[in-house]
Amino acid sequence: MKIFTLFELNSSIRRAFDHHFNGMYWVKGEVSGLMRSATVQSCYFDLIEKEEGSPRIKAKASAVIWSSIASQLIQKFEQATQQRFQSGLSVLLLVKLRFHEQYGFSLDVLDIDPSHTLGGMALKRLETIKRLKVEGLLSRQKNLQLPLLIRHIAIISSPSAAGYGDFCRHIVDNRYEYPFLYQLYPATMQGENTERSIIEALQRIVTSGVPYDAVIIIRGGGAVSDLVAFDGYELCASVARFPLPVITGIGHERDQSVLDMVAHLAQKTPTAVADFLVHRRKAESDRVETLCEQLRRAVGVMVDINARYLDRLLLKLPQVVHHVTRREELNVQQLEQKLFREIGYSLTHQHNKLSLVEQQLSLQTHRLREQKYSELQRLSDKIGYLIPIKLSEEKQRLAHLEAIHSLLSPQSTLKRGYSIVRTRGKSLSSAYNVQQGESLDIILYQGRLEAMVTKTTLPENSERVDKRE
Repeated sequence: MKIFTLFELNSSIRRAFDHHFNGMYWVKGEVSGLMRSATVQSCYFDLIEKEEGSPRIKAKASAVIWSSIASQLIQKFEQATQQRFQSGLSVLLLVKLRFHEQYGFSLDVLDIDPSHTLGGMALKRLETIKRLKVEGLLSRQKNLQLPLLIRHIAIISSPSAAGYGDFCRHIVDNRYEYPFLYQLYPATMQGENTERSIIEALQRIVTSGVPYDAVIIIRGGGAVSDLVAFDGYELCASVARFPLPVITGIGHERDQSVLDMVAHLAQKTPTAVADFLVHRRKAESDRVETLCEQLRRAVGVMVDINARYLDRLLLKLPQVVHHVTRREELNVQQLEQKLFREIGYSLTHQHNKLSLVEQQLSLQTHRLREQKYSELQRLSDKIGYLIPIKLSEEKQRLAHLEAIHSLLSPQSTLKRGYSIVRTRGKSLSSAYNVQQGESLDIILYQGRLEAMVTKTTLPENSERVDKRE
């Protein structure tokens, strides 16, 4: 088997391409990763095809629009579609197939059919509207209640957008000098990231916790192609589900985006949104002034009616006072008589109650006295009975104590044969410190003896106790 170099193999493939695919082909796909060369003005991108209903790419090829025709083709496409040639577009291209030994397979773009892209944009818009209708989102914002006085608003726009500047000037410098509080949440308002940027701004408004009256999405004028971002389902669904009323001022006089259809209220330009807010405040102010004027007139009418009614009452007042006074005098007399009767009944009733209580108290006192007398008599009898017994017990205890005392007295001890040995005026209980030849005084039960120590004998293994009393 012959071995080829890579260049030889690629050259064979190129010659086969040149022989079998030397014509031009119309091919459709989606632009991805568009890059424009700054030096030669060529456009490089990938033409991809995704699986239906899935973001997975099932086919991909490199494509290039060479600088010799890039400016002409792109300008023609953008004028026809009013859409910038950018990534994400569905396009129909006339291409020539090319295989290069070094760069591999690629498509050389020779022409672009703008009608295909326009149809794709229209189809995308219709699909978005259809899906919003099916999900009940197309009119959901319309069911929200827009406050009568809109003072605190959140604005989604680009800080550098001319439309944002126009809006701020109209709001701040309104001729009625109505105060408005507004906070800008910056977002990209044109290009590929428009839809995601606005959705993120809506999320920041929700998480801020600020009680806004409404949200305004505004941008300045621009190409009609910039409206494509405002036809996306994700953005329109996010606005439809938003908990606050959303007012749009996208900046196109003739065209209406799907976002305008979904919003609670759509104005053509940012200035128109500012005018709407000011005129709404003016209308509410006029309504309040009208109500105040109606209230003043109503109060005047009520004052006149009540003044006339008061005059009629004043004419009837003397007669009414006399009648009421007479009626109250009779009531007082009746009440006085009734009061005397009630007092008499109450006094009699209380006197009877006191008499009954006095009888009950006297009876209870007599019973209590007899009861206490009986208790005292029982205690007296009990004391007379217990005293002799207690005296006998105490006499026996004293006799026992006297016997113990007599038994333990020194005389009784001496009588049993014991004696008391003393020396130098103190009693001895130990042989320690007693010297031979020392005189001792011995006290007996009957009489006393004097003796002299001739010998001392100490007990073995005993502790010395030197004690003399």
